[in-house]
Amino acid sequence: MVETHNPYAAPAVDVPGVDLSERGVSARGYRWSQTLAVICVAGSPVASALAMWDIETIVGSGAILALLSIILTCLSWAPVLRPLLLISAAGLSVVIGCFLVINLNGWGPNQAQAPIGRATIVLATLMQAGWIPVRRVSGARVEPKQNPDWST
Repeated sequence: MVETHNPYAAPAVDVPGVDLSERGVSARGYRWSQTLAVICVAGSPVASALAMWDIETIVGSGAILALLSIILTCLSWAPVLRPLLLISAAGLSVVIGCFLVINLNGWGPNQAQAPIGRATIVLATLMQAGWIPVRRVSGARVEPKQNPDWST
């Protein structure tokens, strides 16, 4: 069989890349991830109580939960922190779910008060399962991230 030369083929070289499965985490990133996860889990009952009191508070608490969840998602890609992705996914799901339910039903604050208030109680209760990944991550031993350029 005759091999033809393909000018568009990728070169056959071994390029050293970053293996994301072996990427370490800095002590600062570890602390920030844990702190954000604790705020999300511990803050969900507070946000639920505020939603039962006045449904319009979900505008602020939902935005805060979405922002914290997005940041937590970005910080939790290291293997030792991956259990925290469950918390960030749950937080984003709650925000998106409440937003869609309110907008697709065309509810105003008066119509959304009871059903969304009750839903936030259920969701805050379920969010308390987030203490399991927080505990799991807090028990992990974090090795300091080594940078080969700092070897002096």
